[in-house]
Amino acid sequence: MKKIILSVAILSTILSLGNNVIKTNAEVEGIEYKNNAYQICDIQNNLTNLFLGDSIYNSASGTIRMKNSLRLKNPNSKKLTLYFEFKEDISSLDIKPFGEFYLSLTDDEGNYLISYAEQFQTLPELKETLEDYEETTLYYEKNVFVLEFDTSNFPDFFILGGDELEDDYDHLQFKFVENTTIQKFMLSTTSYEDLQYSPPTKGLGADSLKIYNDNDSISYIVNYDNRISLDEIKQDIIAYDYFDNEQITPSIELDEYTPAINENKLGTFSVKLKATDASDNSSTISIYFKIEDTTKPVFAGEKIIEIDYNDLPENKLLDLTQYVYATDNHDGTIHLNDTYKEYNPQLFTTQEIPVTFTDVSGNSISETITLTITDTNAPTITGEDSLTIYQYQYASVNDILSLYNIVDNESGIKRKYIESNVKDISKAGTYNLKICAVDNSKNDSYKNVTLTIKDGVGPVFFINVQSLTVSNDEYQSAEQIVSLLMENGSIKRTKYKACEFITKNYESNYNKLGSYDTQIVCFDEEGNRDFYLVKINVKYTQGSNFFTRFYNSMINFFKTLWENIVAFFTKVVNFFKKQ
Repeated sequence: MKKIILSVAILSTILSLGNNVIKTNAEVEGIEYKNNAYQICDIQNNLTNLFLGDSIYNSASGTIRMKNSLRLKNPNSKKLTLYFEFKEDISSLDIKPFGEFYLSLTDDEGNYLISYAEQFQTLPELKETLEDYEETTLYYEKNVFVLEFDTSNFPDFFILGGDELEDDYDHLQFKFVENTTIQKFMLSTTSYEDLQYSPPTKGLGADSLKIYNDNDSISYIVNYDNRISLDEIKQDIIAYDYFDNEQITPSIELDEYTPAINENKLGTFSVKLKATDASDNSSTISIYFKIEDTTKPVFAGEKIIEIDYNDLPENKLLDLTQYVYATDNHDGTIHLNDTYKEYNPQLFTTQEIPVTFTDVSGNSISETITLTITDTNAPTITGEDSLTIYQYQYASVNDILSLYNIVDNESGIKRKYIESNVKDISKAGTYNLKICAVDNSKNDSYKNVTLTIKDGVGPVFFINVQSLTVSNDEYQSAEQIVSLLMENGSIKRTKYKACEFITKNYESNYNKLGSYDTQIVCFDEEGNRDFYLVKINVKYTQGSNFFTRFYNSMINFFKTLWENIVAFFTKVVNFFKKQ
């Protein structure tokens, strides 16, 4: 009868059992250890070993627990030793806040033989507590911690408690401290003085109750990032022939696994091993390795992208795939899908774009990138550096903006205005102007201009000086005076855009009796000017009484007040427009 026995001492550090694996039963009558010291955990930093169907495992550095209970036969030596070896020197550690040691040994009826649930800060403190039990002896030095039990008064079989029977910490757990690492844990059926460590040479040992016979199979899951070669795996797979009482190294009959790892493949691949004894009897076992990639891609592109508007393609569509991508342990570079090859960005603003990268195994990573299309070019202002205009040629200084070409080919002009010291556009003199422009991306530019306002009209002859009589009850504007002259036939009817008093004597004295020689200039739609000299006679209105004069006076007062208010708010609005 042949036994194919699988050693997991090294395999289990890299492989995990698949769902279709028949696990060894952890709680079995008559289990014994023939080796003086049975190695459960190999030397490593993070212990995730499997023993007897996931029986003993490590949940964190410096911690070992037993997941399932073990039913043990009382050793002939009447000694049971738990041996812990650490990477660090633990003899003088002061554990903050505290370590924990839990352990229970019961008989088959569940009666306690020994039970600990201890918290401790130093090993001397733990030693003093545990040695209150006469069956217990504790040893420690440097990086070794040993707990020895005298089992002389124990029954033939007893149970070392695991998590599945947990009741107020009735299980094996040794939690030392986070900054220590358990390198080795052994269970020995001898005393500490007689303990000699020797690794098992027969996989799970000759007394393992799970035996793989001819044509059996087993499955493992292999992490793509931690693949191990078949030659390394084969070193820990042995066959044992009880008839010949010898260990046999199996040969490889089928190997789909090695080509798969050489070609970086994912999936399930078969290996068949064959063991042949001296009598040419053979047994085979099939091992199925499922290579899985559980590692997420890593974002490797740009999370913050700024592109100047002028660097965009002519169609203004952006190929985001050249900026945003991820790298994957198996798939290499993962790009965005084709919908991002011609991405239509929002211009002159910042937008957040969520992206996701998924490898062929379904592992995903999500990121949010920010994309900004910038406008760094200020508007352009073209026109003369020096201007000469004539009095009354423009109604206001801002009308001069029409003489300059102000453009922004990117985000567009938001505002254009003139900063100047010109208070009266009709007053001759030389002034400094600043032509200003701001685009929608807050880029600004300006142009300094020298403005000269000239009196460009020679003397005029006033022939047939007009005379007009008005009442002192009501002010007449320049437009009204010209309109009255047109109505009485003094001057021909002409459509004017605006009329202004050149001399101000009537404006200042309209409610006082007297005659005022007044010059008026009028502008037509083409900018031509006509000058009129008018003798305005202000007379007392016949037949008006006090109440009529008072009424007219009040109307004129409020009319003048309203015109002043409108003029004031117009100045305020123009002021803020400039800002």
